Amino acid sequence: MSSRVDRRLCVIFAADVAGYSRLMRSDEEGTLAQLVTARQRMDDLVAAHRGRIVNSVGDSVLAEFASVMDAMQAAIEIQRDLAFAAAALPPDRRVLFRIGLQLGEVMVRSTDIYGDGVNVAARLQTLADPGGIVVSGTIYEQLRDRLSLSFVDLGEQAVKNIDRPVPAFGLTPAAIAQSPRSSTPALPPKRRPRFAVYTAAGMGLLALSAATWWAARAPMTGEQQAAAAQRSPAERTKVALLPMSLAVAPLSAPPADTAAVHFAESLRRDLSTGASAVGRDVTVLAFTAGMESNPARSGRIRSGSQPRECCAGTGSVRRGAGF
Repeated sequence: MSSRVDRRLCVIFAADVAGYSRLMRSDEEGTLAQLVTARQRMDDLVAAHRGRIVNSVGDSVLAEFASVMDAMQAAIEIQRDLAFAAAALPPDRRVLFRIGLQLGEVMVRSTDIYGDGVNVAARLQTLADPGGIVVSGTIYEQLRDRLSLSFVDLGEQAVKNIDRPVPAFGLTPAAIAQSPRSSTPALPPKRRPRFAVYTAAGMGLLALSAATWWAARAPMTGEQQAAAAQRSPAERTKVALLPMSLAVAPLSAPPADTAAVHFAESLRRDLSTGASAVGRDVTVLAFTAGMESNPARSGRIRSGSQPRECCAGTGSVRRGAGF
C-alpha cells in the first residue's frame, strides 16, 4: 500500500557558483573563505524574505519561497550584495552565483522537495550570467507588471526530462545593479542561548569570589601576629600565599522556574569542578549545612570543621529579558 505524497505549490530557487571547480584549483582556501561568507549572507537574505533553505551541497543551494515577489527580491538582493563584496577582487577570483527561479508544484519528503520544478530551476540557473538571474516564463508573467526590471528574453529552453521547452527570461548583473532596492524585512533578532547567559553570570560569580578572598583574608589573632613577626621575609611570603579555600553555596532561583532551579544546581557543581581544576593553589570545600554565612563580610563563610575562614561563592540564577 503506497503512502500519500504531500505536494505544494512554491517558488523554487536554485543557485550555483559560476566556475567553482576552476576557482578551487586556482585558490582553494581563498575560494572557500569567500563561499562561506557568501553562503551566510545568502542564508540571511533568504530568511529575511520568508524563504527556506532546503539543502546545499558544495557550492549548490536549493531554497523555496511561498511568494514570487519574495523570491525575486531575495535573489536580487543576494546578487547585489555578493557583487559588492567581491568587487575588490580580481575578476578571475570572484565567487559569484548564478540563480534560477521556477514556480511549480513539488513533492515534499521530510525537509526535501522533489519534482519537475526543481529540475527546471536547476536548468535555468545554468543559463544565467555569473552574478545574474534567469526566471521561467511563469515567474516572468507574475512579475512583469509589478517590478521595474529589465529582463532579456532568452527564448525557449530545453530542459532534461521535460517534454516541452521552457520560456526563459534573464537579468544581467548590470540590470540587477540598476534595479530599485526593495525594503528588505528586518531579520528576526537572534536569541542568545539561554544557558550562555546563565553561564556568563556564573563565571562572573567565580571571579567575584576569588577577588573577595584576596581582599578579605581572615584576620590573624594576637598570637599569630607575634609568630609572624619572628618569621623571615621569605617565610612571610610563603604564608601570604597559602592555598585558596573556596566553597560554592547553592544558587538561588525562582522556585516556579523548574528549568532555572535545575540549571542553578548544575552551575554550582560546574563552578566547583572548574575551580578544582585551577591547580593546587585552590582548595574547593563542599558546602554543607554546617557552614554558616557571615553577614558582616560578603562572600565569607565559617565551617565548624574548618579551622580558618574561606571564600564563599554565592549568587542567583534568573532569566534575562526575552528568554
